[in-house]
Amino acid sequence: MNRHITRFLLGVVAALLLAQLLSLPARSAIPQSPAPSLAQISDPFSAGLTHYSAGRYAEAIEAWQRSLTDPRRDRPLDQALVRVHLSLAHQHLNQWPAAQQQISAALALIPASPIAAARDVLGKAQLAQGNLLWHQGSPTEALETWRQAEATFAALNDLDNQLGCRINQARALQTMGFALQAADTLEATAPLLQRPAVSPQARAAGLQNLGRTYRQLGQLMAARSLLEQSLAIAPEPSRSPILLELGNTALAQAKRARATGQAEATWATQAQVYYQQA
Repeated sequence: MNRHITRFLLGVVAALLLAQLLSLPARSAIPQSPAPSLAQISDPFSAGLTHYSAGRYAEAIEAWQRSLTDPRRDRPLDQALVRVHLSLAHQHLNQWPAAQQQISAALALIPASPIAAARDVLGKAQLAQGNLLWHQGSPTEALETWRQAEATFAALNDLDNQLGCRINQARALQTMGFALQAADTLEATAPLLQRPAVSPQARAAGLQNLGRTYRQLGQLMAARSLLEQSLAIAPEPSRSPILLELGNTALAQAKRARATGQAEATWATQAQVYYQQA
């Protein structure tokens, strides 16, 4: 399985799951952030979020383990949410048995209830479980789990996490060799991207993945247009993957020009510029 794709999927799951809690943009490369304040240290859950967003996954795990015994987090749903985050942190460290243990424990704590809070935690657990299945070499099961998560978030009108589920599904379909189905999934997502409630980072991620799919299908001008739209609204920390994809698209245009006897220099130069910026 392509290492870059699996890391991308983990980033999508984690960033979209945590974005609302952290008020931070989704990102691929996470810069270091300041150590947690005294107020955050007094709340292990918040301290764990700070560590996680800075890429300090071992410290996040330590904080969230403390949160499991925090009286403020003693309700089953709170315990389940903490364990979902623990699973994601363990996944970042390739600690798969621990990640499986935490997500199984989380799912066991979530009641079968139509209450929005329970459905929200269930959807986040399904997102994390799908990512774990993907890493364990079960793409078909991961795809189905992400579809279940999408249905859960759709019932809550949670557009950002719906988009995250669709993106994961499309990437899974692409990797499994179903490029046309991946394109259909993303094209059906396009109307969601235009809704005002969608965050800029979720919209940028959707446009980026739709552009990548069009490139892989050979529709290079459409791909370039979508990627440029993505770049225009993407937060600064998440621009590098879009620039890289723009470089790949320009390179594909240069190769097509050469194959058809047309001038390729302009496209090749653009590809080099995008790669340097990325």
